[in-house]
Amino acid sequence: MKISKRLRRLAGADVTIYLEVFNLFDQKIYSYNTVFQSASTTTGTSSTINRNAEKYNTDPASLQYYDEFAPFLVDQTFALYSNTPRTFFLGIVINL
Repeated sequence: MKISKRLRRLAGADVTIYLEVFNLFDQKIYSYNTVFQSASTTTGTSSTINRNAEKYNTDPASLQYYDEFAPFLVDQTFALYSNTPRTFFLGIVINL
């Protein structure tokens, strides 16, 4: 969503002030590659098990932390969502 206001002849120039909002309702869309990929993945000589799918089915709130090396928890929120959080951009455009 973008809201703008044009001010004519302000200090000898046309000025436009705007506010842009992305993800206005702060919807969280899970990254399907991170959360819902197959239960086991093999790459080269190593294999890993995706525990995120199991966590999502039992307790979605526990997805926030990567707990394989407990008690050293790692916040993985940045990898869980494929979209950006609610973001505001305030700007000014000056046309001379």
